[in-house]
Amino acid sequence: MTRDKRKKRKDHAGKKAVVKSQKASKQASKAERKDARLNARDSEDEEDIELLLKQFEEQDRKANMVSEETAAPPPSPRANASFVASPLSNTVCYLFGGEHYNGSKLRVFNDLYKYRMDKKDWRKITCALTPGPRSGHQTVALTNGKLVLFGGEYASATQNQFHHWKDCWIFDLKENKWEKLDIATPAARSGHRMTVWKNFVVLFGGFYDNYKTTKYYDDLWLFDTTAYTWTKVETSSTSSKPSARSGFQFFTHNDTCYVYGGYCKKQLEGEREKGVVYSDMWALQMSTDPTALKWERVKKAGAAPPPRAGCAISVHKNRAVLFGGVEDEDEDEDKGGGAGDDASVCQNDMYNFALETKKWFPYAVKKPKTNEPEPATLPATPTGKTKATEPQFDPNLPHPRYNAMLAVQKNTLLMYGGLFERRKEEHTLDDLWSFNLDKQGPWECLQRGAWERATATAAATATGTVDHLPATEATAAAPLADSESDSDSESSDSGSGSN
Repeated sequence: MTRDKRKKRKDHAGKKAVVKSQKASKQASKAERKDARLNARDSEDEEDIELLLKQFEEQDRKANMVSEETAAPPPSPRANASFVASPLSNTVCYLFGGEHYNGSKLRVFNDLYKYRMDKKDWRKITCALTPGPRSGHQTVALTNGKLVLFGGEYASATQNQFHHWKDCWIFDLKENKWEKLDIATPAARSGHRMTVWKNFVVLFGGFYDNYKTTKYYDDLWLFDTTAYTWTKVETSSTSSKPSARSGFQFFTHNDTCYVYGGYCKKQLEGEREKGVVYSDMWALQMSTDPTALKWERVKKAGAAPPPRAGCAISVHKNRAVLFGGVEDEDEDEDKGGGAGDDASVCQNDMYNFALETKKWFPYAVKKPKTNEPEPATLPATPTGKTKATEPQFDPNLPHPRYNAMLAVQKNTLLMYGGLFERRKEEHTLDDLWSFNLDKQGPWECLQRGAWERATATAAATATGTVDHLPATEATAAAPLADSESDSDSESSDSGSGSN
């Protein structure tokens, strides 16, 4: 019996030990599963954070995404755009914005192009953040590789609504990136002009039109490119200064900024509002002290051009080179200085203004050596009659125009686009020309415009000389359709407009 009791106790103790061991094993297993769940949760949380960070990086990348690709086709026809030479490369110029009216509707652009002179091609730069569509704005280049853009105008397709901008943007040429400055600026306007002196951008004039009132400005502003601040310059009320205007020319030489020409609408007593074209010139003596700035009128000397609106001027060494413009007795439209009636005469001549002697001279343009046939007259009118007074199309020279875009890169003058009027027809151009300023030419056509190709083809067809045209011109039977010529630059209804 005693052995049986000890055996029972021994068996009980063994069973108890087994149960205890099993319980401990279960607890250990439970703890392991708990730890595993916690570790898994931590791992999932880590993966979520990494995914979130990647999403943030992707959003930031898209917000700062920039693409640069060969433009096919090149920029569409346009006027009142900005065209500036790059300060970082002597073979590059930048074109931004502008407008095109095809006779029924207006298109306003906010695309940015880079023209490479060495490659003779256009590159289109696309940024996620960019200024709204506009024309009549101003863009200037700084030596530090940045562009400064201010103002401009947007108009709806029917031109029944206008919006004037007063925003200021910086474009970094090294990063291909726009930045909008959140700062106080001059009043909204277009048709103003800007030029650079030392570390300042100088702004003068322009106009504002909301269909109820039209205001022309004669104010002067300085933009400090180191502090990113605008300052209005208050000149003496007793001293002379240029009258309010838009569409003038504004350029810098040494410590002097020059204003030439321009356009303004004036209400004459007892008469309807009338456009006035200026041909005066003013010099602004610059100083780091804004209170010391002073205007002086420059006397007209030499063989100055006749009064004309929409001419373009660029500076090369010690001279300012003027091209084109439109001469009109009665200016009815404010497109940076002019559109008009049947008396409008567009020009393609050139003048020099000697900045040391302050004298004007006609520019003697060297003609190219060519075996091209004599230019044909423009095609007959719808009545079948060709007027003897119709202008001729010379393929060796830029077509007469106004509001063209000029840029000087080293010794080369580049010209793009602009407007040509014939009777009551207005044509927006998209041709590109170069001119050697050291050798006085000749002009070289780098890109023949669609309208000029069609005009030359029609004229050659009418005279039976179509076989003599270059292949690129003979195959262009008509101007590009609106849907084709502007397909690369659709504008939203949130933007800007004319000069």
